Amino acid sequence: FKGNWQRIYEELEKLRQRIKDREREETYGVDRKRQMPLFRVLRSKLFEGRELTEEEISRLVNLTQNIFNLLRVESSTIGFWDNIPPQNRLKAELQRLLLSEDFIKLPGMTGKYSEMITGIMEIARTHHHLIIKN
Repeated sequence: FKGNWQRIYEELEKLRQRIKDREREETYGVDRKRQMPLFRVLRSKLFEGRELTEEEISRLVNLTQNIFNLLRVESSTIGFWDNIPPQNRLKAELQRLLLSEDFIKLPGMTGKYSEMITGIMEIARTHHHLIIKN
């Protein structure tokens, strides 16, 4: 957008609006900065943006908190992101959790769990400092 000040303004306004919308977004009791990124990814992958029932929200919140706690414990070791074996152990634990009796019945879980693990790992790496913070 070099030199196109109107377009730059429009794009910045879109960004500002997205930030404002996120601040008004319902959190369902999960931490906005630390857990909502996970919640959003899980929701979009499993429910593809549709409205959720109370039961689906409850299960999704439970899954989000379980994943967050798992990430916090497993990735808190020094040098975690430089070490492949602990990362593989975390991926295996995530798979076990996603395919557990509690969550396997979520829509699309069996077909999307591998893709979801990849997304979760990306969020964990990007938000590592927030996840391990006490």
